[in-house]
Amino acid sequence: MPFISQSAFVRFAVTPIGLNFISPPNTEGTVERFEELANEHFDRWLDWSNEKDEVPNEKRAEIAHRDLAIRRNTAELDPANIVVERIYGKELVDGLVKGLWGAR
Repeated sequence: MPFISQSAFVRFAVTPIGLNFISPPNTEGTVERFEELANEHFDRWLDWSNEKDEVPNEKRAEIAHRDLAIRRNTAELDPANIVVERIYGKELVDGLVKGLWGAR
């Protein structure tokens, strides 16, 4: 089972492009329902993106820079990183955090 931060900070950073589900363990039909909701959300985003004009080339670099900053800040400043570090160790967490925001 993946570790998912429940902090308001992370939920704010993920919204509106991500989903964060919580359920009691071993609840029948939960995974299927979450999958259904995620697919509906994804389809809705695809419909919206198909209705919009393409982003002008001169704005793309600015948007990419902003998006990278959001991803990096969210991954590096997640208050739950310390919890994962205690479980798995700093070296693994550092690698995971860098992977989350796209470090190369």
